[in-house]
Amino acid sequence: MKIPPSKTTDSKKFNEDFNQFREEVFAVGTLGAVSYVVKGMHELPGRKSILLISDGFRIYSRDDPDRNYRTLLALRRLIDQANRATVVIYT
Repeated sequence: MKIPPSKTTDSKKFNEDFNQFREEVFAVGTLGAVSYVVKGMHELPGRKSILLISDGFRIYSRDDPDRNYRTLLALRRLIDQANRATVVIYT
């Protein structure tokens, strides 16, 4: 029994969308964890540093610029929070 091409295309699109969503959730989770550390360091005196080691995550998408908006929003919040707490994040 052969699967119709439309079902194969639909399942590929679904898998791509699901994997993109999964990557985005992991990226936002990573940025949330770093945000938690920055909050804890806020009250410490002087300039603070964090070293972030990661496989990397996608911030922008060539296909759809609005696709990774959660990641980009979390990144902008983290940057603002780190600046206010005088924390430098090295990647």
